[in-house]
Amino acid sequence: MRFFRSLASAVSLLILALAAGFLVFVATLPGPGENPAPADGIVALTGGEQRIEAALALLADGKARRLLISGLHPDTLREDVAARAGARPFMDCCIDLDWIAQNTEGNAGAAARWARDHSFSRIIVVTANYHMPRAILELETAMPETDWVPYAVVPEIIAAEDWWQDADAMRLLGSEYMKLIAAGGRAGMRWLADSLNN
Repeated sequence: MRFFRSLASAVSLLILALAAGFLVFVATLPGPGENPAPADGIVALTGGEQRIEAALALLADGKARRLLISGLHPDTLREDVAARAGARPFMDCCIDLDWIAQNTEGNAGAAARWARDHSFSRIIVVTANYHMPRAILELETAMPETDWVPYAVVPEIIAAEDWWQDADAMRLLGSEYMKLIAAGGRAGMRWLADSLNN
């Protein structure tokens, strides 16, 4: 009986810790990106509204020399990207497209390879605000020597004043929170393995 009481207490504490962590996660989400200092490059992580347009606008404003759009759907053409924000003048000189990455970890790997290929050390990261903590964690894990600068876009579903009453918004944030915990666990295990090997 004592074992089951202890187990119940442990489960209750875990649930409370997860709930508290979720509240901190939501409370510390970044607002919309504002006028970042110039960088070497820009990386846009696809998967949600506004991201590509925001990254193209930063490139047009001269915030970096080059843009990587990572995780594009296989059916997306270069012409589709150009048409989205009148970016055609930039397509040949300044924009690289990645169709291989299928998740945030893959985006981080693609961005790290791209940054090394171009000898970039400061990169603006464009993604949704709820996705930014995990994106930065994965990018810093893939290439810790780089300065990854967050530039968040806020989807309408999260920007709404009553988002917490929206089941879709809660599911989105809850899912992202659990993915962040998993990514943190993977990063911790890699750090531990590297420490033991050194």
